[in-house]
Amino acid sequence: MKKKQFWFLLAVTGVFLLMNEPYAFSWIIPFPELTITAVVFLLFLFIFLNSIKGVRKVGLPNNIAVALFVTGFVWLFYAIIHADSSYLTRIFLLLITYFLLLILYRTGEVYRFWIVNNRFVLIQTILSTICFVLVGVGLLKPLLVINAFDGSGREFFFWGGCFSKTYIGNLIRPSGFFDEPGALASWAIYGLMLNYAFLKDHLTDKYTPYFAASTLSVAYFIQLAIYLGLKNIKKAYRLIPIVALLFLAIGFINKTKDTEFDLYARTIARFEYDEESGIAGNSRQHSLENAKKVFMQNPIFGVGGKKFSESQEGVSDNPYEILAKDGFVGFVVSYLPLLLVFVVNRRKEVVVALIVITVGYLQRPLHINFVHDLYIWGFLLLAIIDAKERRVSVNKTHPVLQ
Repeated sequence: MKKKQFWFLLAVTGVFLLMNEPYAFSWIIPFPELTITAVVFLLFLFIFLNSIKGVRKVGLPNNIAVALFVTGFVWLFYAIIHADSSYLTRIFLLLITYFLLLILYRTGEVYRFWIVNNRFVLIQTILSTICFVLVGVGLLKPLLVINAFDGSGREFFFWGGCFSKTYIGNLIRPSGFFDEPGALASWAIYGLMLNYAFLKDHLTDKYTPYFAASTLSVAYFIQLAIYLGLKNIKKAYRLIPIVALLFLAIGFINKTKDTEFDLYARTIARFEYDEESGIAGNSRQHSLENAKKVFMQNPIFGVGGKKFSESQEGVSDNPYEILAKDGFVGFVVSYLPLLLVFVVNRRKEVVVALIVITVGYLQRPLHINFVHDLYIWGFLLLAIIDAKERRVSVNKTHPVLQ
């Protein structure tokens, strides 16, 4: 693929991503619905794929192609038994994922695509951190105040370099261009894991862990701690500077308690335990219990996406969400790519990435949007390519093994 073609593909893909959830620009720009943008983008990918010249007409590796087909077939079955068109949207997103990954695989641009994607997320964390600091010292006010579309009366804020839902005193929790800070933190740590296992981009590795901390996401800090612990399990001395920096940060955070820049309330206080309410930062315990009750209504196939979304009680963003929505069968199918990653590639770095990413899915399960599909299936494709390249390398080094 020519350089101009690559960047054109990347630009169109970026526009499609930014127009839909979990990005937040739809709060201020009335974009068409996902069903419309998905059809247009799918058509674009089909035309682009057939216009590329000078590349081998190969398909995706059999294991990922079969897994995509099985997943699509199951969602078609679910659409019928639940009379639920949301599963057709999932199939469209799978088709988009298939064509985009096929284009990248045929042209040998898989690694470059993910490096650029990770750097885009890094840019968002940098801009978010700048806004976080400027608001903290009182030099920045929101450029736009946006009223929630759900009728709740809640306000969202756009700061020029990022969005935020939280604005208390001089403190914000920036979310980059995503709809909430947890989303930015989640995709930052996901990209960091892909980089650790496969990409080895020094900018992502060096800067993302620090700038993503401005989201003040509890889940992010937990995943980052697991990553650093597993990565340095045999060289714990490397963690000494990080632990020292952590103690200095805790000391500073404690001094902000009950001030206009109350970092304490948004960080340390969220880990405090109360016998009646449990851990303060665990805001999803109630939704977990609700989702568990919904799961028990139909443990095999779930209640269906439409019925789940119409629930009058909070049921989302917890380990039981997929089980409640799609049952045990749907749960296995949803996370099939992660299972296959473990099957095809058990190199240490890949296993560490798999563990950290899986922990993230416990509090932020798969949702119906292209970002989720792209990352989880992209993870599998990278694992397959990496395993294949290493086998080829071994065979070249040791011809007797061929």
